[in-house]
Amino acid sequence: METIIKDGNLVSPYWGMRKADIHVKGERIFAISESIGGLRRKKVIDAKGKLIFPGLVDPHVHLGNTFPFLEDVESETPSAAAGGVTTILVFLKAALFGSGFPSYRKVFDKVLKDMSGLASVDFSFHFHIPLDTYIDEIPDYYNDYGIQSFKFHMGYKPSEKESKDEYVAQRLQKISPGIDDGVIYEILKKIGQTSPSPLGLVHAEADEIITRTTQSAQDAGLSGLKAWDAARPDFTEEMAIMRVAYLARRTNSPIYIVHVSSALGLEAVRNEKRLGTRIIAETCPHYLSLTHEETDEEQETFGKVAPPIRSMKDVEALWEGIKDGTISCVGTDHSAKPRKAKTKDIWSSILGMPGMETMLPTLITEATKRQIPLTKISEVCSHNAARIFQLFPHKGTIAPGSDADLVIVDMEKEVEIKADNLHSVSGFTAFEGKKAKGWPILTMLRGKVIYENGSLLEKGCGKFVPRFPGGAE
Repeated sequence: METIIKDGNLVSPYWGMRKADIHVKGERIFAISESIGGLRRKKVIDAKGKLIFPGLVDPHVHLGNTFPFLEDVESETPSAAAGGVTTILVFLKAALFGSGFPSYRKVFDKVLKDMSGLASVDFSFHFHIPLDTYIDEIPDYYNDYGIQSFKFHMGYKPSEKESKDEYVAQRLQKISPGIDDGVIYEILKKIGQTSPSPLGLVHAEADEIITRTTQSAQDAGLSGLKAWDAARPDFTEEMAIMRVAYLARRTNSPIYIVHVSSALGLEAVRNEKRLGTRIIAETCPHYLSLTHEETDEEQETFGKVAPPIRSMKDVEALWEGIKDGTISCVGTDHSAKPRKAKTKDIWSSILGMPGMETMLPTLITEATKRQIPLTKISEVCSHNAARIFQLFPHKGTIAPGSDADLVIVDMEKEVEIKADNLHSVSGFTAFEGKKAKGWPILTMLRGKVIYENGSLLEKGCGKFVPRFPGGAE
């Protein structure tokens, strides 16, 4: 099948915006020109007056944290397609697929087999490293499976209260057990010794301090998202970033700080860059648009995430970080949760929320308010992640030879966000009631239209994209 997309305005990362036609042949972009003729026997898509972004690459997606993994694959990837996300990088946890903490060698092939025909967008993985027993296998995972990135948590050790709840303690151990600095040092040392270097992904929060600040916030009778912010204050993120960055410098290891949430955390990243640390920063749409000061009391536990949603000062600081390049990527931290588990009490409400479907319109809206060029959104939501995670040039750009992963956006379409209109199984959104202007109306994955005007046209056509040391073929 050949397709011509006519008269669209291409939002090309680092190149600016330009009006052009796109000729798609098979799964890839064949040509780009001011005007492409010879339309006979070709499908024509009219994009006049619309913007065309490269398909979004979401580097921060959780599947299987609450619902069964394969159910999440089937239910959440359509929400990615509806949001213009054509490639996701999923945090894979071997503990979800066997007793104890099995080697990925024992579970990975079966995971890929079981996922076949379920994912609606393309996907790759970050392997979660919860124990030192995985460290020696990191180079093999990179060379044999094309897994280039490895995640660990500095926090999430079960609290005294959580340890008394056997189910909660076991679940925490399975999905995100925190590890000590000794194990972190060994992980980073192995990454630094591997050539070319894979990438260490870090959830940076100072757990021991958070245990005490949480107790203080509870003792003070605080509630809502302000209480959650007080329980996990901004300096605990800053401190953890500095700590892991020091180890990265000592081991010559590149690190990627996920979901930077605060002005203090951002400044720590800036300082480390000045010191020569090989550090990359990511933030999330909720940290760029929501605050704990304006959230509806009836809905505010919808926004319970870690690190917390913070103040408007932090929101504006993070936008400055995007403008000056300190922040390279935006990922959603998407994690499907049942609405009934989002209780009104911030302390008992479950952690996490969906976000893939609302990412692009939220960021377009917020960037437009601040007069930030939409090419910057294209950079941080697509191009940069594709380069950092070795998906480029197949992903993250609009160019001949690249995968025809494209998103057509109607900048005049304004929608009040409601969970009832979204595709995630969660049934809630932290953006409930917010108005966003600039919505995806068509998503193309490798030349195939998978979403158009509110309807999912194709499901289960996503495929695994390995990322071997040699880079994309």
